[in-house]
Amino acid sequence: MPVPSNKKLELLGKPKNMIFNYILISVENKGLRLKINSNVYDSRFNLIGKITDIIGNVNKPYAVVKPIKEKINFNDVFFVETKKYGNRHNKR
Repeated sequence: MPVPSNKKLELLGKPKNMIFNYILISVENKGLRLKINSNVYDSRFNLIGKITDIIGNVNKPYAVVKPIKEKINFNDVFFVETKKYGNRHNKR
Protein backbone atom coordinates (compact mmCIF):
# COMPACT_ATOMS: atom_id res chain seq x y z
CA MET A 1 0.00 0.00 0.00
CA PRO A 2 1.67 3.26 -1.07
CA VAL A 3 1.81 6.20 1.29
CA PRO A 4 -0.34 9.19 0.20
CA SER A 5 1.70 12.02 -1.34
CA ASN A 6 0.50 14.65 1.16
CA LYS A 7 1.92 12.64 4.05
CA LYS A 8 5.45 11.90 5.20
CA LEU A 9 6.78 9.13 7.40
CA GLU A 10 8.81 9.69 10.55
CA LEU A 11 10.61 7.03 12.57
CA LEU A 12 8.42 5.87 15.45
CA GLY A 13 10.45 3.06 17.01
CA LYS A 14 10.57 -0.67 17.65
CA PRO A 15 7.73 -2.68 19.17
CA LYS A 16 8.37 -3.83 22.73
CA ASN A 17 5.36 -5.92 23.69
CA MET A 18 1.85 -6.94 22.71
CA ILE A 19 -0.77 -6.63 25.44
CA PHE A 20 -4.52 -7.34 24.99
CA ASN A 21 -4.25 -7.09 21.18
CA TYR A 22 -2.42 -3.74 21.36
CA ILE A 23 1.23 -3.15 20.45
CA LEU A 24 3.48 -1.08 22.72
CA ILE A 25 6.11 0.81 20.72
CA SER A 26 8.87 2.74 22.44
CA VAL A 27 9.18 6.13 20.73
CA GLU A 28 12.77 6.66 19.55
CA ASN A 29 12.31 10.03 17.84
CA LYS A 30 12.39 12.61 20.65
CA GLY A 31 11.11 15.61 18.66
CA LEU A 32 8.16 13.78 17.13
CA ARG A 33 4.68 15.17 17.81
CA LEU A 34 2.41 12.14 17.95
CA LYS A 35 -1.30 12.36 17.30
CA ILE A 36 -4.04 9.89 18.14
CA ASN A 37 -5.40 8.00 15.09
CA SER A 38 -2.15 8.46 13.11
CA ASN A 39 -1.36 5.57 10.78
CA VAL A 40 1.61 3.33 11.60
CA TYR A 41 3.64 1.54 8.89
CA ASP A 42 6.39 -1.08 8.94
CA SER A 43 9.69 -0.80 7.05
CA ARG A 44 8.05 -2.18 3.88
CA PHE A 45 5.38 0.57 4.06
CA ASN A 46 2.59 -1.85 4.93
CA LEU A 47 -0.10 -0.34 7.13
CA ILE A 48 0.15 -1.89 10.60
CA GLY A 49 -2.53 0.02 12.52
CA LYS A 50 -3.40 3.29 14.24
CA ILE A 51 -2.11 4.99 17.39
CA THR A 52 -4.79 4.80 20.08
CA ASP A 53 -2.91 6.25 23.06
CA ILE A 54 0.43 7.67 24.19
CA ILE A 55 1.57 6.56 27.64
CA GLY A 56 4.62 6.68 29.87
CA ASN A 57 7.16 9.24 30.91
CA VAL A 58 7.63 12.42 28.89
CA ASN A 59 11.28 11.52 28.30
CA LYS A 60 10.50 7.90 27.27
CA PRO A 61 6.94 7.68 25.90
CA TYR A 62 5.26 4.62 24.44
CA ALA A 63 2.75 4.61 21.60
CA VAL A 64 -0.15 2.18 21.94
CA VAL A 65 -1.11 0.87 18.50
CA LYS A 66 -4.25 -1.06 17.56
CA PRO A 67 -3.07 -3.42 14.80
CA ILE A 68 -5.16 -4.23 11.74
CA LYS A 69 -3.14 -7.33 10.84
CA GLU A 70 -2.46 -10.29 13.06
CA LYS A 71 1.14 -11.12 12.15
CA ILE A 72 3.55 -8.47 13.40
CA ASN A 73 7.32 -8.72 13.01
CA PHE A 74 8.74 -7.58 16.36
CA ASN A 75 12.24 -7.16 14.86
CA ASP A 76 10.97 -4.51 12.44
CA VAL A 77 11.11 -0.73 12.76
CA PHE A 78 7.82 1.18 12.60
CA PHE A 79 7.08 4.58 11.10
CA VAL A 80 4.24 7.01 11.79
CA GLU A 81 2.45 9.07 9.18
CA THR A 82 2.69 12.82 9.76
CA LYS A 83 1.28 15.73 7.85
CA LYS A 84 3.61 17.78 5.67
CA TYR A 85 3.53 21.34 6.88
CA GLY A 86 4.09 24.11 4.35
CA ASN A 87 6.13 27.21 4.98
CA ARG A 88 3.49 29.78 5.83
CA HIS A 89 5.89 32.70 5.26
CA ASN A 90 6.36 31.92 1.57
CA LYS A 91 2.64 31.89 0.74
CA ARG A 92 1.44 35.02 -1.04
